[in-house]
Amino acid sequence: FSSDMIPLVAEEPTVSIADVATQLDVQAALKAAKQEASPCVVKGIDAMIQMTKGRSSKEIGNEFGVSANLCAWVSKARKYLKSRPEILALAET
Repeated sequence: FSSDMIPLVAEEPTVSIADVATQLDVQAALKAAKQEASPCVVKGIDAMIQMTKGRSSKEIGNEFGVSANLCAWVSKARKYLKSRPEILALAET
């Protein structure tokens, strides 16, 4: 490096306490929702969580051993979650 060049250093992303608290609230709400849901809705919620981590429907379907059912599970899970007031309240934050 020459003396006039400053190396670029990536900064660590900052996470606020509020972000962590919101994440914990979401996890708790999803856990409670899954306890009261049918098995296919639980699988749909799990699939949606995997999608938020960047996994494709095909990858998730292969993991669950299904192809066509995955979209139906996710659709049922979305409808179920939209019916739960605690999930709607979190969506507003």
